[in-house]
Amino acid sequence: MKKFRNYSYQSLRRHPVRTLLLGLLTALLALSLLLSIQMTDALKDGMNVLDRRLGADITVVPFLASTMSKVDDVSMQSHPGYFYMDRDVLEEVAEVKGVKGVSWQYYIAQTTMKNTGKTADIFGIDPETDFTIKPWLRELGTGSMKAKGRKDTKVTSASLLDDRQVWAGCDLGMKPGDDLGLFGVDCTVTGILDRTGTSMDTSFYVSQATTELIIDSLMEAGTNPVLYQMPDKQVSTVLVKAADENNVDGILGYINIHVDDIKAYRARSSTTQSSDSIAKAARLIGGLSIVVCILTLAILSLIFHMLSQERRREFATLRVLGASRKMLSGVVMKEGLAIGALFGAIGSLAGLLLTKPMTSALFHRLNLPVPAVSELGAVSAGASAAGAAAISFLISVIGSCLAASITAYRVSKADPGAALRRL
Repeated sequence: MKKFRNYSYQSLRRHPVRTLLLGLLTALLALSLLLSIQMTDALKDGMNVLDRRLGADITVVPFLASTMSKVDDVSMQSHPGYFYMDRDVLEEVAEVKGVKGVSWQYYIAQTTMKNTGKTADIFGIDPETDFTIKPWLRELGTGSMKAKGRKDTKVTSASLLDDRQVWAGCDLGMKPGDDLGLFGVDCTVTGILDRTGTSMDTSFYVSQATTELIIDSLMEAGTNPVLYQMPDKQVSTVLVKAADENNVDGILGYINIHVDDIKAYRARSSTTQSSDSIAKAARLIGGLSIVVCILTLAILSLIFHMLSQERRREFATLRVLGASRKMLSGVVMKEGLAIGALFGAIGSLAGLLLTKPMTSALFHRLNLPVPAVSELGAVSAGASAAGAAAISFLISVIGSCLAASITAYRVSKADPGAALRRL
């Protein structure tokens, strides 16, 4: 009958409270699904970004440092402390079979930021051989002589650290171009690191020449009791990149046996533990999303059933007016489809808008680097979000229709005469 064709939509409009209640539950279904998919993928991508940027496979520190400091969970750099070893270790490690590259770091001192009160560690590095700090640079400031007069100041693999220039961690409140005094040595901040979730976020990095200037200043002032040796003679840490990731344990064992007065660790040991924690978090998010979906579908089914009980007179009247059982079930199914399509789209759109801030909050809570679009690829990231939104939308539509189908079946089997007699 033609007069029943738009009855479902008219019924939804006549009962806005009922429609809104069902719609909110359907939107919640789509929203929870989309957020769980996106946040789980972001956790996995975040660990992939961290692993790609980590650079070093092995960290070599002075043996004394291994007995006095907790360095077994080092992932990016040496544990801050005044421990040094002869620079000859750099050459010995570089000659080990299977070593692809080596770099060094030199711990200088710890300073307190006047504007924020935060403490920051200062490290000397070799920017030409470095493969642990440089990958985290997000911009090169105009204070760099290499960047002056250039419109494009994006950091490339060739970007180096000049004299009296500093790369700063993201939590130190610095920006490119800021002037900075490090123990009497005037420097300029030319690079800011992305968030790493490690002590790199509160560290400064300078070149060997600037390291020597700061050490000279410290020794002249006599404010530090350390008997410094210049980085051309001693270093704090040797970072090692293996040619074959499957051979890291072999190289590690060889270094520990054949190189004196040092201790070598797997640099990725801490990220292995982090990976386990993230995997557990991803499974927890997935499990919670499944529970939310089941509960939402159950509540939707219950509400559709309760509403059908309240609408018994309405359905019985429709039967008396000539509506068939199939038409009545179609009315309920169309209502479920309309609610699922409209509010499923709203929930999916809300999920897309909330994904970035909620993912950032989760990563900050877990103290992990937030994977940038530039790392993951803007096209692939957009395609992934669109795919997740489509999946959540379809599941919300299907879920709404399933919840309505149970009620539709019961309505089609009800006897209109008995329903009217009970009223």
